[in-house]
Amino acid sequence: MLALPTQPLQSHWCNKGTVNIWCPAPALLVTCVTGVLVEEGAQAIEEVMLRRVAADGRVLVFNDWEAMTDYDHASRTRLTEATMSVLDAIEGGHFLLGSKVVVFGVQVANTAIRKLTVHPSRALFERALQDAIRERTPVGMMSHFVAHGRAGSAAAALGDVPTRAIPKGPAPPGGA
Repeated sequence: MLALPTQPLQSHWCNKGTVNIWCPAPALLVTCVTGVLVEEGAQAIEEVMLRRVAADGRVLVFNDWEAMTDYDHASRTRLTEATMSVLDAIEGGHFLLGSKVVVFGVQVANTAIRKLTVHPSRALFERALQDAIRERTPVGMMSHFVAHGRAGSAAAALGDVPTRAIPKGPAPPGGA
């Protein structure tokens, strides 16, 4: 399983679900949503995405939404509009989905965005994410981590940051 830094860059937690956001390499954004994505969680994703675009001029987004059960209309609208507002800077969006409701929502959004990919399995999603991290990690850092047996992990892009696997369920307030 792919490891990301223990502490996400940003998190949103409520009684309906959680959102965790990481930026493991330049121009790369990873989200993990469990339960229901509410507007405040979508706002957190939007803010980080727009900051990445402003800082890097582009962004590739990976959304581990396998444990997401639903999202409200305001969340769908907010994320689609935010993506459309910087569409030229969006390299693509990769999704791991479990809920048929969420699959349908992503398909509808993709009729306008046309840059979204839904991966049929966690293995394929994580392989694509690992490749993206590897491609965006500076060559000098990658050779250092290859020598130390940690090539390909998100930690390799960030140095000696403690890591954990992408979470599968809601985290309690204050961390996992």
